[in-house]
Amino acid sequence: MNWNEVARNWNEARVDIRSRWTKLTDDDLRTIDGNEDRLVAKLEERHSLLEDRALAEVNEWLEKRSPPAELRPYRATILAGIAMGVVLAGLTFVPLPWGPVKYVVAASLCLALMAMVFFRRPRLEF
Repeated sequence: MNWNEVARNWNEARVDIRSRWTKLTDDDLRTIDGNEDRLVAKLEERHSLLEDRALAEVNEWLEKRSPPAELRPYRATILAGIAMGVVLAGLTFVPLPWGPVKYVVAASLCLALMAMVFFRRPRLEF
């Protein structure tokens, strides 16, 4: 989640912010009104935090409110893995010194390895 989403849904977010930082008053939250810099300043003032620490806490709070990663950005990675397996399988039909059986085994192992990686890890980061 980014701060623009928090600012758009400020009335909903302020309840969560109030429960996270209990020393903030309702007047403080009205003054902040969805502005990240004002929130950091109020955290410095009310909770006696340094600016860097207050900003870090706000970023941690934002990260915890973020939904799980979407799968769409990894579509290209998955397609690349499938394409790599198809290329390896295609090598079985090219007469190379290893022989077709070894290429089929190698392609099958690569496909199995790629499947394990893609299905066990919900977030792939490259």
